[in-house]
Amino acid sequence: MPLVAADGRNPSHKQPRTSVTMKTIRLLGFVAATCLAVICANAQDWWVYNVEDYGATGDGTTDDSVAIKNCIAAAVATKGTGTGPVQAEVIFPPGVYRVTQNDTLMTPSTGSNDGVYGLKIRGFGKDVTRILFQPTTTSATDPFVGNLFSARKRARYFHITDMTFDSGVTGATVSQACCFYFFCNGSGSNMNQSCVFERLNFAGNWKRVFGFDGDSTANLNSEMTFRNISGATASYSDAFFRVGGISGTYNQQNQFLNYWFYDSHFILAGGTLFKFDKGGAANFINGSWSASSSSAPAMTFISMPGTNYNNTSAAQFRFTNIRFEPKATNHRVIDCNMAMGSITFESCVDLSSLQNSASYEYPLHRYTGGSPWGSGIQPTIRYVNCHLTGYHVYEGPTTTRGKFIYEGCYFYRGDSGQKANATTAQGTAAVLRWTSGVPRYTFKDCWNIDDL
Repeated sequence: MPLVAADGRNPSHKQPRTSVTMKTIRLLGFVAATCLAVICANAQDWWVYNVEDYGATGDGTTDDSVAIKNCIAAAVATKGTGTGPVQAEVIFPPGVYRVTQNDTLMTPSTGSNDGVYGLKIRGFGKDVTRILFQPTTTSATDPFVGNLFSARKRARYFHITDMTFDSGVTGATVSQACCFYFFCNGSGSNMNQSCVFERLNFAGNWKRVFGFDGDSTANLNSEMTFRNISGATASYSDAFFRVGGISGTYNQQNQFLNYWFYDSHFILAGGTLFKFDKGGAANFINGSWSASSSSAPAMTFISMPGTNYNNTSAAQFRFTNIRFEPKATNHRVIDCNMAMGSITFESCVDLSSLQNSASYEYPLHRYTGGSPWGSGIQPTIRYVNCHLTGYHVYEGPTTTRGKFIYEGCYFYRGDSGQKANATTAQGTAAVLRWTSGVPRYTFKDCWNIDDL
């Protein structure tokens, strides 16, 4: 007779445990997954700040200025007091965010120890997230008025991606609105440095999109990276990108160095794209820069108006694989008054101007040297493997330092394909011309010109 336990079960019979074990596992799995989801949600809430959670609507009509300011202030507060890394990311979901207040994305400064390191602002793509900036207060003279973002010795490792900025102004009228303004003075911590801008589009007309400025003690405003930046059919009353000279021309501003531009695309309706008042150092790699039409007003893709430079290391510019498309005789690829330093164009093309058959007589590249030490000096200007039309003009003193160097280039000289030359200052065949003093120059291994 089998033993029977007090509860009536047979103790010698093994009870099935599989179903209990699987239920337990499933229960534990559910609990674990639930806890993990809660932990992830809490972690995400800890470092991701959504402007809509602070009242921004993104409907294109409501003024979202206050909501965006409050969201960014909360994100910046994660760094604690003083200078420190921000432990947050601000996101703008798809929509159009209308902004009317200055400094909505960044206020200039609240003191000497309020640096903001590492703040990231992210949208969901060009024209998917759009900020419509229509400031109610602007200024023709005060560079701190009329900006969407102002940083006085404040922004380091700042990162902004995937959105469009629209000035809200279209047609021929040029706005006084500015987008990003960086100002440095003195030395020490909190300098504007090492910011990254990626996949951004700029629509409408602006006074200035990027401005880098400082006083006689200025330092840094340097090591800035720009990737896949575009601007469509816009005019700029100052410049799309200006380095120095905004609130005063100081020699120290030539220390604003190291700007890297990659894969840019611009359609310019008027004004200036890039302006370096006191020199600097910049690299531009891959891009298409075009005039909007042959009837567009005077414009300059690259402007270097200053002549007073402290040293040649602060005047280094390189343009690689850029397609330039000027379309009229008053359109300039470059207008340079530097008296030293170096400028290099490598694998660049400006033949797109041939949409007008008269373009071989356009003065698309202009240079002016100087005599800073009592003798004629020009930059070392190098064109390597470039396809060029129009002609280059030198307006300055006879030089003993610096040089034009053309290597492996092709020159379009009209429908007949006549031979180019550089032996005289004038003549329709000359690709390099001068108006007064004689520059130094070399031609080597070019397609339709003798080595000189």
